[in-house]
Amino acid sequence: MSRRSIAFLPALALAALTIAAPAHAQHDDLLRINRELFHSQMVEGDSLFLLDHSVPEYLVVGPGGVVEDRRRVIDGLGAFEGIDSLTISRERVHASDTHVVITNRLEIHGSVALPIGPIGPLTVATTFIRRDSRWLALSRTSTPCLPAAAARGLC
Repeated sequence: MSRRSIAFLPALALAALTIAAPAHAQHDDLLRINRELFHSQMVEGDSLFLLDHSVPEYLVVGPGGVVEDRRRVIDGLGAFEGIDSLTISRERVHASDTHVVITNRLEIHGSVALPIGPIGPLTVATTFIRRDSRWLALSRTSTPCLPAAAARGLC
């Protein structure tokens, strides 16, 4: 490999970094949007934020394994009545050039009348895609933490 090729490699790597993933400053915006998606739906029972910050083909895989499209998610917001607050922790942003996945732990506080019963802590992954210069939620999956995993701090 020539010296010219070697000198070109750092510039190529820098170019890949600048076009590949969203800027770190955007991570804060995405984390804020992700938190507000939880709060608006589960505490306020409001669908407007979801409608404005998700794609029409948005899908959720809920804790019971039920797959819901955006319309069904909105129709089911009443099931969250009784939630007083949420604790969102262990937030991590996993970014690529085409999407961002935010993982976090979610704890629900209050009495919830969900058909599957009470829900303990969850590990949640929300996927965002870039569409029309905006990051929009594409999907969300929620997995209940097993007691043994939670006891070891793994979930």
